Amino acid sequence: MLEAFVFRTPVVAANTTGLKEIVRHGENGLLFTDGDYEDLAKQIRAVLERPGLADKLRGNGLEEVMRRYNAERMVARYRRFFRSVLRRDK
Repeated sequence: MLEAFVFRTPVVAANTTGLKEIVRHGENGLLFTDGDYEDLAKQIRAVLERPGLADKLRGNGLEEVMRRYNAERMVARYRRFFRSVLRRDK
């Protein structure tokens, strides 16, 4: 999903734990009810039939990745993680 954001591909994802924490329905992607294939088809049709929506999802998806997963933030997360591991070993 994150790779799709980077390559500006509209994301349609199941409304499940993990995915719904990143995909904001109607903002950076579309969510469908897990296991509901009619809802999946509806969300895919929305992307295909509404070019403005697809453009919005593309732009916001890329922005999401750049905001949450840029190098500075990732380095900070790794530092926090390794510090917490080192504290536990003492």
